[in-house]
Amino acid sequence: MVDRGTPLICDIKQNSLDDGPGIRTVIFFKGCPLSCSWCQNPEAKEMADQLVVQASKCIECKDCIDCPPEAILKGPPVQVDRARCDLCFRCIDACPAGVFKHAGTPADIEAIVKLARENAVFYRTSGGGITLSGGEPLLFPRFVLALVRRLRAEGISVVMETCGAVRLSPDVLAILPHLALIYYDVKLADPAAHQQHCGAGNALVLENLKVLVEGGTVLLPDSKDALDFKKHAYDKPLLVPRIPLVPGITDVPENLSGIASALKGLGVKLIDVLPYNPLWVDKAMALGSPAHDAVRGWMSADQLARAREALAGFRFERFK
Repeated sequence: MVDRGTPLICDIKQNSLDDGPGIRTVIFFKGCPLSCSWCQNPEAKEMADQLVVQASKCIECKDCIDCPPEAILKGPPVQVDRARCDLCFRCIDACPAGVFKHAGTPADIEAIVKLARENAVFYRTSGGGITLSGGEPLLFPRFVLALVRRLRAEGISVVMETCGAVRLSPDVLAILPHLALIYYDVKLADPAAHQQHCGAGNALVLENLKVLVEGGTVLLPDSKDALDFKKHAYDKPLLVPRIPLVPGITDVPENLSGIASALKGLGVKLIDVLPYNPLWVDKAMALGSPAHDAVRGWMSADQLARAREALAGFRFERFK
């Protein structure tokens, strides 16, 4: 697997109660092998930095108009011609109102460890810790391995959220013993639907899930050698398959039953569901990616109840 060096971090969310047990600090890595049409963190899709434009903050001072590629369009509200923008980021320094900002900043292990130490008392009293999310943390296995080793040395519990679409490798498998829990997203059972809505098929996601649940060996990419998963992942973390519920796409009964059947076939007993969140729409627009066909409302209680009812017959235990 190609290691991509030092990642960018697009957000750090403190005091989260939704990304694992207890009070958690969530680190969002920038870059993902999938491109889901409903991604709740669109700023985490691309690995490279991007320009975020929060037009509602504009005070019409016009300090940003002196743009060398002439990408700043007069408002109100201020607009950016993305075809002309060369990402020089001069507008960030020019704007006194914070309209413009970077979508990502270089990750710093020492800064993350320092933040974890400052919050350690909250983690201990609540059973919380650090959650690595994204994007996809496993695109940066050597960085993540160094980070989780430091956090574990500090006695900090680490949870990881993954899309499962990264080739398992010695570096990836070396991370697993340092994790307390893995949320493993399983979005769509049908390969064609997965390709349509996520930008890639689901074969690797299901293959990796099988290995992580059952153990066994992994054929390394570009090699005839096999890696013994049991040998490397000697202390397996708790793995919880998680189904993101997107109205009209993933929450339909045929998809839920297809996923449930596959999980049952692997002997999975514990699952979680992730109700749809529409807050990504504004974030996508701030990146210059209007979401015209997006579901803009929150998932209703009835929609969530119907999804859970579709899964009820499979008798999974719900992870809390």
